[in-house]
Amino acid sequence: MAEHLAVQDNIGTPDLNGICTLDAFEALAENRLMRAAEVILNQGAGTSAGVRRNCSAWGQWAINSRILVDIPDIQLRTTVLGTPVSLPVLFAPTALHGLAHPDAEVATARAANRADTLMVLSFTSSVTLEQVAVHPTKLWFQIYWSKDRDYLRHMIDRAATAGYQAICLTLDMPVQPWLGAQMRQAVRETAEIVPAHGMARNIFLDAAMPWLHDARLTWADLGWLISICPLPLVLKGVMTADDARLAVEHGASAIVVSNHGGRVLEDGLATADVLSEIIAMIGGRIEVLVDGGIRRGSDVFKALAMGARAVLIGRPVQWGLAVAGSDGAQRVIEILRGEMASVMGMAGARTVGDITQGKIARRVHFP
Repeated sequence: MAEHLAVQDNIGTPDLNGICTLDAFEALAENRLMRAAEVILNQGAGTSAGVRRNCSAWGQWAINSRILVDIPDIQLRTTVLGTPVSLPVLFAPTALHGLAHPDAEVATARAANRADTLMVLSFTSSVTLEQVAVHPTKLWFQIYWSKDRDYLRHMIDRAATAGYQAICLTLDMPVQPWLGAQMRQAVRETAEIVPAHGMARNIFLDAAMPWLHDARLTWADLGWLISICPLPLVLKGVMTADDARLAVEHGASAIVVSNHGGRVLEDGLATADVLSEIIAMIGGRIEVLVDGGIRRGSDVFKALAMGARAVLIGRPVQWGLAVAGSDGAQRVIEILRGEMASVMGMAGARTVGDITQGKIARRVHFP
């Protein structure tokens, strides 16, 4: 279906029921993905320190266990911008799922539908937004603000016509990120793969090529976009309380606390480091989502305890695709579902609404 670097097909599909952690999926995917695809998926800016920091930062928080709490029926269901989902874990926008599986984002959409959650389709997807929308999946469409406003309007209108429920605008990559040697080589090896929307990946290497994103934008420009967008607008890439306040003041429907998975700013803070401060600034005026380093149900629990509405996962979804296609991506979600239900029970939380700040505490010694 999609142009891709084929995964190695000489390795049989494992028993998915025997895979019980996302770390295990990562290890299995590493043996299946071609090297360039694995580097592009898993590494980040510079030395990838930002990627590692995102994962480790959730460990600075511990969960308070409770006893003798009436929790006969644990419920993970919630809503995100009014859309019901079976658990507060969404599929984040990540590029080129065709690098992980030939069915690409269509396989991801099937998994999201079966898991009854929401998928945010990346602007740099392997297949078109219309090809994904024909499947009965709850969908948002992620875009970048290009210098061509007519094209931006065109893509938003296409998404609205196809039935997408929101636009997720990523704003944290106004200029080209600085890539390490391995990432540069991987991009060279995939330079001719052109996403269904957007430009070939060699744009990340050639400073002479026109950069897709408009670095001249300011908050004053957001009013125009909201005025022409028929869907709720979610701002992705918020990492400071000041930007969170400005997002509310300028009419965003929701924000995603995100540092692009550590892919754009090597020495930035982890999302877990800034989430509580941002939640405090928002004060419940709009919904707050978060991504970055979510690898366990306990991470989801901690994010919700800080005040997030839901989390998004990116890399683990593609690990699942590489291991077992749509079934693998669905198993990733089911692992998080099982882990989260267990943590909720131990912490005395029957519903996601019971997951409050008092359920977590900062560790005295970390790491």
